[in-house]
Amino acid sequence: MTATATRVRPKRTSGRSTWRATTNARRSSKLDRKTRQTNCNNIFRWYRSGWGRYTQFDPDRESGVRYPYAYVGNRPTVMTDPLGLKAFPAIPPLPNIPPMPGPIPDPKCCSKSAIDDDLKSVNDKLKKMADGKYPSGTFGGVMTIRGTTCTGTICSYVPEDPSLFNRQNFSKDKCVDYCANYHEWVHFVDTRSWDNTWGDVKIGIFQEWPGYIANKACLNVFRSLAGAP
Repeated sequence: MTATATRVRPKRTSGRSTWRATTNARRSSKLDRKTRQTNCNNIFRWYRSGWGRYTQFDPDRESGVRYPYAYVGNRPTVMTDPLGLKAFPAIPPLPNIPPMPGPIPDPKCCSKSAIDDDLKSVNDKLKKMADGKYPSGTFGGVMTIRGTTCTGTICSYVPEDPSLFNRQNFSKDKCVDYCANYHEWVHFVDTRSWDNTWGDVKIGIFQEWPGYIANKACLNVFRSLAGAP
């Protein structure tokens, strides 16, 4: 099970090689009729295909960005930026998640209808985040609470011992339950940092996006193997 990662492909124009980012996550785009260039909304910044860069300054102040308008520092083959907030390694997929402890359920014992119901809920929350809105409500009625540490405005979660992760019961369906715990596991091992100047909504989406992407990937794997209707 892997999280969604941004893909890139080269595009040649006027004898020069430029880069145009594509993604399998939901994005909106619009065509500039005068320039015939596509402007793609990467949730928190606009990417202009003809320029091969963003139209807004990079908000990631922690990394000392050398090219503040470039897509992932002009390294699209090895980096990804699904939210327009911060670049991460694309290989392995974002985020770099270690295996979750505990047994994997037998998909034949799981219900496709239960998985479909949960997929709808997860997709609704991903759509909200893709529209720049925080996915209100807690996932499965439970939140993973972690301490944070900050240096100036740059903050991150306090590292946790993965062996201390406590799996919980979220659902009567074992596969849905496993994927809900996988979502919380992503939060538990998350070591990324954020800038407090981004504001609550951006920070919230930044923290929740990988968990829901991983949750969706998990559900899709089990759905393809589930036995009961």
